[in-house]
Amino acid sequence: VIKLPFFAMDNDPLGRSPGEVIWPEKFGQKADQVRRMPARLRAGLYQQEPRPEDGDYFKLKWLHGYEEQDLPKDLQIYAASDHACSDKDDGPACNATVMLFAGWDGQRLWILPHCWWEKKDTGEVVRAMLRYNNMMHPLTWWAEKGHITKSFGPFLYDEMQNTGNFIHIEPIVPVRDKTVRARSAQAMCEFGRVMFPKGASWWDKAEAELLMFPGSKSDDWVDAFAHLCFGVNRFVAPDTALQELVADHTTPFVLTLNDLQEVGHNRRREAALIGEDR
Repeated sequence: VIKLPFFAMDNDPLGRSPGEVIWPEKFGQKADQVRRMPARLRAGLYQQEPRPEDGDYFKLKWLHGYEEQDLPKDLQIYAASDHACSDKDDGPACNATVMLFAGWDGQRLWILPHCWWEKKDTGEVVRAMLRYNNMMHPLTWWAEKGHITKSFGPFLYDEMQNTGNFIHIEPIVPVRDKTVRARSAQAMCEFGRVMFPKGASWWDKAEAELLMFPGSKSDDWVDAFAHLCFGVNRFVAPDTALQELVADHTTPFVLTLNDLQEVGHNRRREAALIGEDR
C-alpha cells in the first residue's frame, strides 16, 4: 500500500520531511486552507487516515484545543515519555519513542507543542532527552521503570554525569491493561482539565490515536499521555480532593478523622488500580 498524504508523515514514500506539502508548485497555496479544516475532515480527505466521528475511550468533545496566545505564562512544566521496547527493532512494526511535555496552571494541564515522536536508537533517544531537558526544564519526568532499568537508563545516567545535565526521572510501574493505565488521562479529559495544541504538526496523528484507543494499531502517544496525566494527578489529587470535600459542606466545615481516612482510602484504591506501590 502506497500512501501519499497531502502533508507528509514519517517515512514518506517520496522522501519528504514530515509536514511537507505534496506537489508544492500546485498545492502550496492550498496548505493553509487544508490546515484550518476540521481534523476529521482533513484526515479522511487529505491525509488518507479516516477516523471515527467520535471516540470510544476518549470522546472528541473532550479534546479541547487552544491557540498559542492562550497559553498561560506561569506554568509548572512536567514531562513523560513512552520508549520503544528495544533499539533492535527497526522494522515497520517497531514502536516509536514519544516524549511529551505539559504545563500545569493549578486547574488545567496544557499539553505543549514540543513533542519528540521518533523511531530512533538508544543514543538518539538519550541525546534528545538531554536536549529537551535543557530547553524545557521539567520539574519531573515520568517513564516506565522497566524501560529505565533495562533499556536506556544506564546510558542516560552516564551521559548525565558526563554532561552535568541532570533529569529528575520518576519511574512508573504500569499495569498491563492499557485501558486501566489511561484512567487518569480519561478522567482529566472528560472534566475539561486538559488543553491540546491543535495547531501542532503532530496533533492529527495524536488525535487519531486518542479517538481509536484502545483499538488503534499504535498507541505510543497515548501511553506517554497516560504517564503524564497519572504523574501530574498524583501531585494535585490530594489538594483537589480536599477542596471538593470542603465544597460539599454548606454548614461550617469541620474536617474529621473519618473524612481524612476516606480521602486516604480513595487515594490508596486509585493507586492500587494503577499498580503503583505506595
